[in-house]
Amino acid sequence: MKRVIVVLFLLLVAIPNVSAASVIKGWVPVPSDISVGEDNILLKDISPRDGSLLVSFNDKMSIVALKSSEKLDGYTLYMDNVLLDERGYANLSLSFPYLMEGESLAFGGYRITLNSVSESQANVLISYKNVSKSFTYKGGNINFESLSISLTPMPLLLDGYLYKGVPKSIYAWNITFKDYSVSSEENNLNELVKIEINGEDYWVKVGETLETDDLKISVDDLLGSNYLKLKVRLKGAYINAKISPAFYGDMVEGKTTKIGPYLVSIDKIFSDSAYVTIKNPCGMPLKSGLISVAHMISYGGLHLGALGIQEKNNEKSIKAIIFLEKDKIPKIEDTAFLNVSFKTPEGALQYGAFKARVVLENKGSVDLRYIEINPKISGDFKIAGDYPKYISLLKTGQKFEFLITLIPENAGNLTIGNIEVIAHAPYQLSCYGFGEISFSSEVRSIYVNRAKPEYKVEINGTGGKIGQALPLNITIVNKGNTYGPYELTLAVPKSMGVIAENFTLYGKWLYLRGKLEPGSEIIYPLTLVPSKEGTYEVSAVVKEGDELFQNSTILNVTAISPTIIEKNGSTVVQNTSTVTETIEKTVTVPKIVVQNNTIEVIPLKKKLIFGGGGFLAGVIFILGLAFVAAKLEERKGK
Repeated sequence: MKRVIVVLFLLLVAIPNVSAASVIKGWVPVPSDISVGEDNILLKDISPRDGSLLVSFNDKMSIVALKSSEKLDGYTLYMDNVLLDERGYANLSLSFPYLMEGESLAFGGYRITLNSVSESQANVLISYKNVSKSFTYKGGNINFESLSISLTPMPLLLDGYLYKGVPKSIYAWNITFKDYSVSSEENNLNELVKIEINGEDYWVKVGETLETDDLKISVDDLLGSNYLKLKVRLKGAYINAKISPAFYGDMVEGKTTKIGPYLVSIDKIFSDSAYVTIKNPCGMPLKSGLISVAHMISYGGLHLGALGIQEKNNEKSIKAIIFLEKDKIPKIEDTAFLNVSFKTPEGALQYGAFKARVVLENKGSVDLRYIEINPKISGDFKIAGDYPKYISLLKTGQKFEFLITLIPENAGNLTIGNIEVIAHAPYQLSCYGFGEISFSSEVRSIYVNRAKPEYKVEINGTGGKIGQALPLNITIVNKGNTYGPYELTLAVPKSMGVIAENFTLYGKWLYLRGKLEPGSEIIYPLTLVPSKEGTYEVSAVVKEGDELFQNSTILNVTAISPTIIEKNGSTVVQNTSTVTETIEKTVTVPKIVVQNNTIEVIPLKKKLIFGGGGFLAGVIFILGLAFVAAKLEERKGK
């Protein structure tokens, strides 16, 4: 009998009296909603007459008066105080049992999700607006923005005895010790007990653990045939959470306090109200007005209220409370928006310039000023020519377009880059009235075909006599896929003068730059005037990039006895030879230059130049000729 009394005493003492063990409290906006798992509590409205709170719990309406509580099907809601302005705030606490693994708790703009739990720790994900952060809780407090929480992971719901056949109710679960049996296995006796949880039976060996979706039950001991000792843990957590205002405390008359990007000053305190000003960081007033007990003033996410007014030692102060909704703070991008478009062709050719179109369109509600354009072009391309780098003003609705020339230096599927723009727009939180904001276009890519320059070079000319004009035609045919530019270099013997157009002379080299569409050809006519007899090679080379295309011809020059005579005021060059035929050609020129025993005849558009003369066209040109000459010598050596 004594043993039964002791067991019953243990049964009564060891089984805890479970109740609501979790609580959330603090100032929350109204209207807003609170959710715990699948339960929802909607805070609908605050009465301006008596401050009572209209609440909907799972679609059932209730009214909670100030300084009172309301029981809502396992929840207890207590309301302590309220503040009113363009929106209301209620200082309340909500008691509830627990949060299960995988469930979420949401209130005051925060969402707390219990991802996983063990007896020693819990993993929670806390979200506020668009920001989320994961925490591993092992004790103490978790602080995130204005929220502070603590947890009891896998709380112990029961540590004691169950009497056979008598159900025990713990929160949403009814647990009953139904039966037991003994079995023999390899000369070992095994005690098995039958436990019923909410109508579902489980057989568990004494000393082992049973895990369901919601509970973890350790079967510790079987006392006789009627008493079962066990521990029941919740696969969830008790949670305590609190939301604090951005500021709570005394503010004296004339004091200024910084809250977020704002300055809040208490300008004048009266017997039942106070005149306050909300300013930007540089002290420029943004909004002013009276606040009183239970009434607030708001601007750009900041809500300022007073919970009391007092005077001590001739110093007036208010018990101020300030809320700051960071997502409601004015941002420059709320009014300023520049749509930047970067339009490029679908394909291009390596080393071939193409045009890209940039379109800037002001789609915001304010004018944009001091606009800086920064192309962010990859190293596979280079910018050729000028483009607008600065725009002083682009009004709302206006559009500005321009072209930018790009040259691809590689081939393949290449990323071009994008266009970044920095602009300035009116902004009330800026000390100068304007704030800087950046915009960018989409990142563009393009397929660039590899450049394959190929040219056919033909030289057509015939020999002749000393001093005789020898026509020479250089024909270039573009057989590749490029458009140039190419460089044509012509090697002329020094003993020959040249009548040519658009060429540059350096030593025995004639140089010209040109462009030619694929599949087309061009002919460059020249005239050679030999001064010595002999057999001469005239070579022409077309160069594009590192590619060279060459051809040459042989001219035979025979001797004559040249004479120069005056006839009717004109200069006449008369060539005679040992044959009976005489060739006479008259050329009218504006002047004749004799220099270093070299005759240079200069007509209006052409030059007759002997190879000993010429001029320096620049270091780059000289290096280019040296490169071509080296390549020619290299090919001759082969």
